[in-house]
Amino acid sequence: MVALSGVCDPGYTMCLALPHRIVRLLASGRAISEGPGGPREIDTSLVGTVTPGTFVLVAYGSAIDTISPDEAAELITIWKALEANEELEAPSRRADR
Repeated sequence: MVALSGVCDPGYTMCLALPHRIVRLLASGRAISEGPGGPREIDTSLVGTVTPGTFVLVAYGSAIDTISPDEAAELITIWKALEANEELEAPSRRADR
């Protein structure tokens, strides 16, 4: 399985940073973002100044980089294709069945 936005537990084999769009700024380096899985509050302190409409990569609840709208659209398209694929489990997990 692949985890959404850095949400991991010991059963996952990897975590992915996913694109989010900043919707609203909050106090102290925090913001509300919209991305796969819906809106969430994130930490933006690692990427510096952002404004509503900025696209960022989010992992473990933190924006880790800023990206262009075109990059965000491409990553969302890739994520949707991966999400639709039933072969997302790691080969080692499939072999256990």
